[in-house]
Amino acid sequence: MKRNELDIKDFVYYMIHSKSLTREQRFKRDQLFTRDSVRFGTGEGPNPERINYISPRNLYEFLYRFNQDPILKYTCHEIDTTETIDEICRLCGTDTYSVRRHSEIISSAFEHLMESLKKDNIYTDKKMYGMMSVYLTGSTRNGGTQWSSLNINTNWASEDLLSWGDNNPGKVPSPGRNIAKKQKNRGYVLANAIRSNLSGRRILPFNELVIYFKCLFHIRRDNSLKDILTYTNEIEDYENDNINITFVENAFAVNIDLLTNVDKLIQAYTNIIRICKKCTLEGDVNIQLSFFEDNGHVFFCIHHVNTIYGKSLSATTQRIGEDHSNLIKNQINGLCDLYIEADFGDHRYARIALWYEDSNPLGETPNIAVENLENCQGVKYILKF
Repeated sequence: MKRNELDIKDFVYYMIHSKSLTREQRFKRDQLFTRDSVRFGTGEGPNPERINYISPRNLYEFLYRFNQDPILKYTCHEIDTTETIDEICRLCGTDTYSVRRHSEIISSAFEHLMESLKKDNIYTDKKMYGMMSVYLTGSTRNGGTQWSSLNINTNWASEDLLSWGDNNPGKVPSPGRNIAKKQKNRGYVLANAIRSNLSGRRILPFNELVIYFKCLFHIRRDNSLKDILTYTNEIEDYENDNINITFVENAFAVNIDLLTNVDKLIQAYTNIIRICKKCTLEGDVNIQLSFFEDNGHVFFCIHHVNTIYGKSLSATTQRIGEDHSNLIKNQINGLCDLYIEADFGDHRYARIALWYEDSNPLGETPNIAVENLENCQGVKYILKF
C-alpha cells in the first residue's frame, strides 16, 4: 500500500473514532462522509460490508425545511381558507388561482429546496427524495413516475389534474370543507380509489391523497403511531402466528409530533418482529411496545419479554449477525439510532449501542459501546429519534 493511501486510511480512522470532536463537528463529518464515500455493499474497496453512519438529523432537517417552505407546505394540507388561496396566488404571481401555475412553482420550490440541502451538505434519503419528487413534480432524476409503496401515479404534475384545472378555473384541487362549499366543487377526484397502507382507508378525492402524503412523513395525533401499528399488526396477522403484541399502558403516547420516514419505520418494525419470531424456539412471542419523549428525543421500544438474546455478549460485540446488519443498512441508517437492552444469558445483562454516531458494528474492527446493567428482562430494541 502506498504512503498516501496509508495517510488517508489513518485520517479516516481518526475522524470516525475520535472522541475529541464536538457534536457539531461530528455532524459535519457525517454529512461529508455520506456525500463523498458512502458505500452500500457495492463491492468497492477492501470491505464491501462497511457503510458510513448517517445522522437522523439529516432526515429531520430535510422534512422540517419542506414543511416550512411557503409553497411546499400547501402540498400536504387541505386548502381550506381564502387567505391560503390568496397567498398561493401571490406566490404564483396570478390574480386568480391556477392549477398549472401552482404546479410550476411547486416544482421550482422543490428544486430550490434540494439545492439548499446540497449546499448545506445535508444528506437526502434517496427513497424519501424519490417519493417526494414524483408526488410534487411527476418524476425523479432516474425517470421514476410512481410514488410510495402503493406505486401511485397521480401527482401535482399529472396531466389529468392539470386538465381538470383548465376546466375549473379559479378552483383548488384539494379543498377543505369550507372552500369546497364556497367554490361549489369538491376538487379533483382520482380515476380509481387507493387503499391506504397506513390505515386501510379508501382514498378517492385529491384532498385525501394530499393528507395521505402528509402521513408518510409526519406522525402526530391524527396519524398516531399507535393507529398505524394497530393496522400493521392486523395486516401482518400476527395473532395467527402466535405473536402477542400489546401497547404498554401510560407509556405509548398518541400525541407525539415526529417528522420521519414512516414507511421505513414500519419496515424496521416488521423486520424486528420477524427477528423476534425467528429467535423464539418454542411458545408464543410476547411483545410490548412503548413510544415516548425524554430529554429532547423520541423513543420507540419493541420489547420481546419472554426470551434471552441468541448470542453471548462477547459474540455480539464481535459480529452482530446478518439480520441486524440488513436492518441497519436497509432501514435504521439515517432513520434513527438503535440500541438493544438484553439478557445475554449467564447472568449477563447489558445495553449495547448498536448504531449511533460513534458506532461501527459493520466495519473490519467492530466498535460497539456496551453498558452493563444489573438486570433486565428479555430483549428490548430501542429506536432513538
